[in-house]
Amino acid sequence: MSKAVTPTDDDYDDMHHALGRPRSANAETYRNHYVIEDGSPIAKRFDALGWWDFVRRINDGRDAVYCVNGAGKNALGHWLNRRAPETRDGGEQ
Repeated sequence: MSKAVTPTDDDYDDMHHALGRPRSANAETYRNHYVIEDGSPIAKRFDALGWWDFVRRINDGRDAVYCVNGAGKNALGHWLNRRAPETRDGGEQ
């Protein structure tokens, strides 16, 4: 991460969503992308966190595609491990 950005549960949830909601960060995923408005506050946050890589612009440059990088997958793995008791004890899976 850069610029002392403190990650939130929403940040981890965005990565989890981009990867197709795997049960662990080491699990094989069927995707790794997130499409957002180029230059939006979320795009700027992805850049600041350092856990996302910009891939390309689409839709005549209006939208940007990001993918979760290795550092993001590592951080997501720790987050998922911390949440594991919730899923084992009847929480959402």
